[in-house]
Amino acid sequence: MFEDWQFRKNIGRLIKKKDADGVVKGRIKSITRDGLAILVTSEEEIEFNLRDLYGAKVVLEMPGKGSKSKGSKRK
Repeated sequence: MFEDWQFRKNIGRLIKKKDADGVVKGRIKSITRDGLAILVTSEEEIEFNLRDLYGAKVVLEMPGKGSKSKGSKRK
């Protein structure tokens, strides 16, 4: 079973859900009071019932080139 808070705490993060229809990958934009998640994909915004996203995984994102990291040297 899942709870709404598990999705709310990940607002702004990229998630991926695999199912029989394929793979959906998008960033959680918001969660409505009605139990809908708004995901922003590369093409569009899609509404999903939270139950349909059960089993989705948070995608770990690595900083891109040019970003500051702990190991960077300063002059």
